[in-house]
Amino acid sequence: MVLLLLIPLSGISQTRLTLNECRDLSRENFPKMKQVEVLNKIAELKNRNTQSNYLPQIDLKGQATYQSDVIEINLPIPNFSFDPVSKDQYKMYLDVKQTIWDGGMTKSKKELELAGLESDVQKLEIEIQQVYTMVDAYFFGNLMADNNLKVLQAQQAVLESQIQKLGSAISLGAAREKEKLKLEMENLLMDQKMMALSSQKRSFLEMLGILTGQSLDENTNLIVPENLNKQTEQLRPELKYFNLQTLELNSGDKLLKATRNPLFFGFGQAGYGKPGFNMLSNEFAPYYIVGLGLNWRVIDWKNSQRNREINIQNRAMIATLQNDFLQKQALQKVDAAEKINNLKELIQTDEKMVIGRKAIAESASAELLNGIITSTDYLIDLNAQTVAQINLEMHKIQLIQAIVNYNSILGY
Repeated sequence: MVLLLLIPLSGISQTRLTLNECRDLSRENFPKMKQVEVLNKIAELKNRNTQSNYLPQIDLKGQATYQSDVIEINLPIPNFSFDPVSKDQYKMYLDVKQTIWDGGMTKSKKELELAGLESDVQKLEIEIQQVYTMVDAYFFGNLMADNNLKVLQAQQAVLESQIQKLGSAISLGAAREKEKLKLEMENLLMDQKMMALSSQKRSFLEMLGILTGQSLDENTNLIVPENLNKQTEQLRPELKYFNLQTLELNSGDKLLKATRNPLFFGFGQAGYGKPGFNMLSNEFAPYYIVGLGLNWRVIDWKNSQRNREINIQNRAMIATLQNDFLQKQALQKVDAAEKINNLKELIQTDEKMVIGRKAIAESASAELLNGIITSTDYLIDLNAQTVAQINLEMHKIQLIQAIVNYNSILGY
């Protein structure tokens, strides 16, 4: 994970947030994350339905019929006669069926449903990565705007001091009013630049506030990440999702295999009807029957085989998607690593340029007061120092962002 300085939020008038805290808040505020609770509830209900396969099935049935013909016995037996069977017949009965062994279908179905739940939840983990990317962009955008604003404020203080010194020189006749006016116009231009940066900073905070569900304003202080190092271990949620999809297909294979096993069950029927099991009786009578049954589909016309082949093709498709993802990730890693190296080199050059530009600007300040150069020449040197300082601070923030981005590519 990104190593950040963790600062407690309670008891502080100014809100202080780290990047990790912003990510955590955006995760809690991400609307789709509420689907996890719904998915778990659905999975629980499905599991209960599946588990009920081993509970007895009890049906209450009844019927009344009238048939066109019945059994007749016309045998000449002395002193004995058969009453004709009634054509109207009635029965009400309970039909009970109890699964003894279903070939492992219930177990396999539960495994498949669990694998499906894990895949669905993992999809949300992939989507949250896109939210983290936006959080990072607004977070570092705010940091860069804030740093540039501080550089301009520092340079404005230098400029205002120079205006005061030039005013004293004018009163002594050592400088012209025109030179002071040029510096004052540059000071107004700096005001405009700082207003634009303040507006940009507020915009980044507002967008970050929408993602995190927090009310962020100018009093919000975003903490610069520290002690960052490039990670090496892969934690990308996409890779876990590919593995879960494969496991789901494996569970599907188990279920297909279970459907080819025989099903053993016990059954029973108890009822009251006319006739009972004595078909020659015209009286209402109770009856029952119990027994064991076997159900085995010997031939399914290769349906299971074709479904397993479909799973094989789906595995091949998943492998293709995974290889495509790994290839793109490798390209991103190379680009991100090169950007980190480039920024480190730029920072080294920036530091030298800041030192040099500062010395030049200080020398130009003295020359302006002595009337050796014009205010235009001085502003060129002062602006060059400002640009050098802004570049240094910007590249420092960009380096931190580049390392965070590199780690994000790995899943951190």
